[in-house]
Amino acid sequence: MYDLHIDGITSYFHVDPDIQKQLLSKDKSTLLVPFKFDHYETKAVKIKEQIEEVLKPYHISFEMTGQKFVDSDVINSSQQGLKKTELITIIFIFFILIIVFRSILAPVVPLITIGISYAVSRCIVAFLVEYMQFPLSNFL
Repeated sequence: MYDLHIDGITSYFHVDPDIQKQLLSKDKSTLLVPFKFDHYETKAVKIKEQIEEVLKPYHISFEMTGQKFVDSDVINSSQQGLKKTELITIIFIFFILIIVFRSILAPVVPLITIGISYAVSRCIVAFLVEYMQFPLSNFL
C-alpha cells in the first residue's frame, strides 16, 4: 500500500531503558520515533503526506523534523512568499501605469501583453526542461 523506503525505525518498545527515557517526555505526552529513509527514492514531502494519511483515523498529532523536512518547508515557504511578491508587484505596476497613462483602461493592454509573454515563456522553459534537459531552479 505505502512504499516509503524507510530503512529503519527506532522503536520505544525495543530499546534499553536508558534510551526509552530519552525518547519519552517526562509528562509522557510526547514520544520521539527516529527513523531513516532513502531520500533518493522518496521525497520528504511524500513521506510526510503518507504518514499523515495513515495516522489520520487515529487523530494523532505529530511533527517531523530533520534536514530534508526543514529544507522542504523552507522551499514551500519561499515559494509562498514569492507568490505574494508577484501579486504585490503586479498591483504596483498597475498603479504606476495608471499614473503614467492617466487612464484605468490604458494600462490593461501592456499588462495583458506582459501576461501573455510570461505564459509563453513559461511554456517554452517547461518544454526545454522536459525535452532538452535544461537546468531549472526550484525557485521559479
